[in-house]
Amino acid sequence: MLELIAAKYTQALRQALSPEEFTQAMEVLEALCALYSHPDFLELINSPHYPDSLKQEVLERFLEDKEGKLHNLICLLVLHKRLNLLPLIYNSLRSQAQRAQNIYQGYLYSDKDLAPEEVQELSKHVSAHFNISLRLKTLHQDREGVRLVIPDLETEIAFYKENYFNQLRQHILQAV
Repeated sequence: MLELIAAKYTQALRQALSPEEFTQAMEVLEALCALYSHPDFLELINSPHYPDSLKQEVLERFLEDKEGKLHNLICLLVLHKRLNLLPLIYNSLRSQAQRAQNIYQGYLYSDKDLAPEEVQELSKHVSAHFNISLRLKTLHQDREGVRLVIPDLETEIAFYKENYFNQLRQHILQAV
């Protein structure tokens, strides 16, 4: 439900901003969304004990243009008590911009640390296969194997040792 509401704001903001304004807005929104990872900030945003004017003032400190379209967006979000939508709006705008430039973010999960050269080589091969530009971020997982996820393409490629042995067992049992 929140994604649908955020999509409406995203669409309106995308239509209202020129390409130059869009680039500046993305930088500001990235800084604002970084605040959402701090528990104290989330407490301020979610608490009914703090007035909406204080919440709006805190967010507007990051704006260069106090009368611009981002100011209007923040005012609307404060008015409708939807400040939690800001990260969703930013993520949606970022993914739209990346799709327009054919650049995608991928996540490589592995149980071992991979060398940057290996990650770059994998990124190059996957980019060539899908005809895209791919940025990979490596993350650690507990399962033994490797998994590549590209959320915007809804693609997942996984190689797990456990799955391989299960499939091998099934193949041997079917052959006998």
